[in-house]
Amino acid sequence: MAVNLVSQYQLVLPEVRPEVLHLVRETVRAHLRLWLADSAVLGATELLTNAMVHADSGCELTARRVPEGVHISLVDYGKGHPQVKDPTDHQTTGRGLALLAGVVDEWGIEPLPLGSKVWFTLSDPALAAFAA
Repeated sequence: MAVNLVSQYQLVLPEVRPEVLHLVRETVRAHLRLWLADSAVLGATELLTNAMVHADSGCELTARRVPEGVHISLVDYGKGHPQVKDPTDHQTTGRGLALLAGVVDEWGIEPLPLGSKVWFTLSDPALAAFAA
């Protein structure tokens, strides 16, 4: 699975004409959805990898559409709780939560009686435009 982290789209129009507006709207909408999807896939993959490497248990991954975008959470049943680490250059693990923090709008860890819940939200700029 390839993740496209391109974060800019530029369209040069030598002339703006009424018949082009619909095409431009759809193109911009498609790019916004793509960027949201890329970050959601990367974030969900990080949550799953963290559970696989550290929890040694089953898990539940939930993705929900919310008014402002998307909310994804993972509950695992491991004994420990995820922690943000500061790995050295030579360590091969410990960067997942820092990576997650870099691509999502909000995230958190909730200790549970049996396991942990790690979640993140991504805002959808297309939805935010309607809320303004």
